[in-house]
Amino acid sequence: MTFARHVPADFAHLDEHPLLAVPFALTLGGMRLRGERLSMTHLVATAEAEGGVPEPGAGGIARLQVEFPGFSVTLAPEVLVRAAEPGGAVLLAFADPTGPHLPQLRYLLNAVIAGEVAGVDGLLRYSGPAGAPKPKAAASPRADLRARIRSLASIALSAALIVAAAGVLTHRATTATELHPVFVETGGMGMRATAPGQLSYLAPDAAEGEVVFAIASNAGDVLNFAMPCDCEVRVAPGLREGATLLPTDTVLTLLDAEPELGARTMMSVEGFARVLNGDHATLRLADGRSFRVEVAAGEAATAAAMRGEMFVPVSLVLPDGALSEADAGLAGRLLITTPLLGGLLPEFGT
Repeated sequence: MTFARHVPADFAHLDEHPLLAVPFALTLGGMRLRGERLSMTHLVATAEAEGGVPEPGAGGIARLQVEFPGFSVTLAPEVLVRAAEPGGAVLLAFADPTGPHLPQLRYLLNAVIAGEVAGVDGLLRYSGPAGAPKPKAAASPRADLRARIRSLASIALSAALIVAAAGVLTHRATTATELHPVFVETGGMGMRATAPGQLSYLAPDAAEGEVVFAIASNAGDVLNFAMPCDCEVRVAPGLREGATLLPTDTVLTLLDAEPELGARTMMSVEGFARVLNGDHATLRLADGRSFRVEVAAGEAATAAAMRGEMFVPVSLVLPDGALSEADAGLAGRLLITTPLLGGLLPEFGT
């Protein structure tokens, strides 16, 4: 049973709605038809012998019934007869494809396309899963223990990350690092240049009363400096004869009989004020050791502050036994930390 109609080359199906093999019963004007194929726009059926064949062009409200085991779906669309053959084959079309019957018809055809409804011997049957989903097997005690361990590990890792992030943020908010480095050196009395000029003579092994160094000043005078004691001398790093000197530049240091290690640096006026207000100063050496120190300002720091300079020279007082002779020459950084809640909370990052 075919109806030859011209289909344009750019269309996949006639009217873009393929006919599906869906059995149904159709009653139109007292005539009964046995449906074979159905789409959103057309119907193909065969007229029963006793009822007669409808004439092309006839139409009206039809009764479209689709039978299922135990129930049926009945629609009342308006249809038109497009063509009829002598053998009883009839091609019909919905007069209004978007009429009230559309939602139910579309659901039915979609179910057929999805495979949930299949036609067998003229009847429609459900072909989807018939049984209820099987319940999941109960987890074994060992699997439950592993799940709990994973959960506890995740909680512990999250807590550790939160604590670490809080420590980093607290450190950034409460701790500042001084710009200038700190140098650990042996204590003693320094001998400095008193006038700008050039170092013309240097004898660190001179005896007491002999000339230990001389400066050819810019004014043309030669300034001689005598060794004040019979003691060990340390020449300033990088200093040699011919070097240019400025006033207050240290030429050499006279070491004490039992020299003590100390630390010196140039500290910002802002950092010095924070220490005076109660903030803590911590010396962190290049090898990773850290010590709580006290800041001592001498006459040089007072003079620099009175001149309005941004950095002042200070000495750092370290705990007893914190450094040894092997630490001489080490460098470090000075950290200024504001204590939290008056020092009740620990200081992070110092």
